[in-house]
Amino acid sequence: MLLLLQRSPEQESALQQLLSDQQSKSSGRYQNWLSPEQFGAQFGPSDVDVQTVTQWLASLGFNDVVVGAGRTAIEFSGTAGQVRNAFHTQIHKYAVKGEARFANATDPSIPAALAPVVAGIVSLNDFPIQSHLHPMGTFQKSLKTGETWPLFTFACYGGLCFGMGPADFAKIYNSQPLLSGAPKIDGTGQGIAIVGESNIK
Repeated sequence: MLLLLQRSPEQESALQQLLSDQQSKSSGRYQNWLSPEQFGAQFGPSDVDVQTVTQWLASLGFNDVVVGAGRTAIEFSGTAGQVRNAFHTQIHKYAVKGEARFANATDPSIPAALAPVVAGIVSLNDFPIQSHLHPMGTFQKSLKTGETWPLFTFACYGGLCFGMGPADFAKIYNSQPLLSGAPKIDGTGQGIAIVGESNIK
């Protein structure tokens, strides 16, 4: 299991400034990367706080307690009974789509005294992480010019699917203002763009 550690608001502010400086060519800290140990010393909890958390885990019987070099997480092992006693949640076995899975039945809780240092538990289940990446087909490249362009027809659901962009929807729904003399559709002025997948007839 992983216990996620958190930094103070002052450390978070300093980290955001460092990240900005590392990307700015005019900064003296441009591309001044930190090792995990340097990162932990600057932006992780103090030695005392880390020791308090590790001792608390050990006192509850957890073993293999290892603090990450960057001090962002503590890895540890234990039983479902130890998890129940420490985090006040039961670990249950569930049947999901014909597979046996283990997960906590309720949200875990962290002692209030550790709240300034511990953000929470990364995971108490064995559900595999699902990728949010959905390939939209393949690309074609001209050997003469080197230009590439997407092929919007691709195999899916046992047949063919067709990827569509804003101009395609404008044509389908006869939205003339979007088509006639409109500037290039590049997202200008839009705060959020959502790409969805559905069975459009």
